[in-house]
Amino acid sequence: MMADKTIVGRRILTLRKASKLSQQQLSRMIGCSLQSIGCYERGEKFPSLPAAYNIAHALGITLDQLVTPEKVVIEI
Repeated sequence: MMADKTIVGRRILTLRKASKLSQQQLSRMIGCSLQSIGCYERGEKFPSLPAAYNIAHALGITLDQLVTPEKVVIEI
């Protein structure tokens, strides 16, 4: 199950600010446009898989931590 784009966007915004990075700094780190970072943070669109991986890496988390809903219950 994947989180919705609003949750992912809020997570990116929160972690970016906690890392004391501007949108421009993050966009340069991951090789995407400043506008794309804004769209992700506002929940207007999902980052592509490579962009999501790069965002997670730049923010010091795993891709799973970026896109997985917090209340995931796995039943075995």
